[in-house]
Amino acid sequence: MLKIPEQAIQCFEELTETSVACYIHAPIFTPALKYRIHNNLICNEMKQYSEAMCIRCDCLGLCRDAWKFPEGCVKICHAGILEWAVPIMREGRLLCLLTAGIRRPPESGIPEELLLVQSEEPAHPLDLSGVRRASAEELFRTLEALRQLAARLLLWYERMHRGDFSRSDLSRGDRIRLIINQEASRKITLEGLAKKIHLSPSRTAHLVRESTGESFTDLLMRNRLEYGANLLKNTVRTVSSIALDCGFGSVANFHRMFRKYYGITPLAYRRTPSRPLYRKDRDQKETHPGS
Repeated sequence: MLKIPEQAIQCFEELTETSVACYIHAPIFTPALKYRIHNNLICNEMKQYSEAMCIRCDCLGLCRDAWKFPEGCVKICHAGILEWAVPIMREGRLLCLLTAGIRRPPESGIPEELLLVQSEEPAHPLDLSGVRRASAEELFRTLEALRQLAARLLLWYERMHRGDFSRSDLSRGDRIRLIINQEASRKITLEGLAKKIHLSPSRTAHLVRESTGESFTDLLMRNRLEYGANLLKNTVRTVSSIALDCGFGSVANFHRMFRKYYGITPLAYRRTPSRPLYRKDRDQKETHPGS
């Protein structure tokens, strides 16, 4: 079950020859899409000069105004880069924003039938000669394909949110991760998890370690920090607001733990164009450089 979103996205990318990024706003998507950040090389080059503009375009623009284009839109940023964008929404709340790209706009312009969201920031010169130019036909085809991908991910979200899956759908470890992820912003305890899976606290602690390779405390902390990292990248909310939403009792504690696990402060992370690996992942890379 947790592999479904990534599998669906990979299928979309192969069919459309694009790259998908996900602006996550709901914690359920975090374990499935945590590495789906906006990390295109050309966009990262742009961010070195105008990170603030990119934040205003995506976080203050697309994510804030997603309710205005529920069927998706074509976006052209201040660098002249074209992307498709479709929100995943539930009861008026943004769960995740999907973007696909990148392309240069067609020479004939964007057809009037398509909703165009264009940055009002001053244009910044960037060499896009190596970027493929979109055709009018591709504009319509890729936007419809992205709508279908969004619908697929919304169905997945609904099932996960309802707990509508069997033991064969999720391994015991994935089920534990899902419960902890859903409850990460609240004060979930080992005893609370034990009640949800109908086991004793001692048996649950053993099962968590056996199934995930981490203790309950470490797993909970990692989920909270990964959700916080997504909010830092995908929203313009204050660090204090994010800290509270992720279940930290104080901003100081969030700051201390974030720096311990990511190696940089929350604000430094927000300003970094590409996401640094989670410390555990970095350690694994160093131990198994060929993996």
